[in-house]
Amino acid sequence: MAECTCKNCGKEFDAIRRGVKFCSTKCRRADEYVRCRETILDRGKKYKASNKGHIREYNEEYYGNVKAERQKQRRLLPFEKCIICEAEIVDRRVGVKYCSIKCIKKADYLKHLNKRLVVGKKYRDSHKEEISKRDKKYRQENWEVLKVKKRVDTRKRRARMLGAEGSFTQKEFESLVDLVENICPCCNKEFDLNDFTADHIVPISRGGSDYIDNIQPLCLPCNMSKGTKTINYLQVVY
Repeated sequence: MAECTCKNCGKEFDAIRRGVKFCSTKCRRADEYVRCRETILDRGKKYKASNKGHIREYNEEYYGNVKAERQKQRRLLPFEKCIICEAEIVDRRVGVKYCSIKCIKKADYLKHLNKRLVVGKKYRDSHKEEISKRDKKYRQENWEVLKVKKRVDTRKRRARMLGAEGSFTQKEFESLVDLVENICPCCNKEFDLNDFTADHIVPISRGGSDYIDNIQPLCLPCNMSKGTKTINYLQVVY
């Protein structure tokens, strides 16, 4: 037995005779590939160029059979339910737990919820003055936006408490104000957008809905004076 060193991996091994360069067939082939790499690649390119039709037919047959086999296996699988929303999962691959990306994100959020709460509380405790200054500055710079938002949130909360149907967006309300050309249809005075309030033509207390069809833009004094009366000022004006 002769002690030799593999030319490819550098491992020492015992050989039957002297002059053996590789410890295994794998190392011999790897060394051969490195030495003859360009020749092998050229040979592969020539083969692909001269046998395109044969390669295409083989791939279509092979991948067609694989696809058919996978579909057959999926048909045999029972429908799984999403862990988050319990809806049936259309994707019938093995191991799929969620029905959509939305459910995947929600699962990830719930998984790391406690950690996020701890990190958030720690950050707030250590940056109280910075957060207070930032919030105060934002309120001072955006008081008009916050005023409108508070008014909208109050209206929505009241509509939910009274069980009113429907809802409307701020954009729809702004379009309604543009329709009346920023003039209150009750007192015929001109106001800014932020001075208008959303009045229900048929009051919610009398079964009116919260859809935009039941909304008219009035100034605050006119809205308060109207009270729970059913008056369509838009119909009177237009």
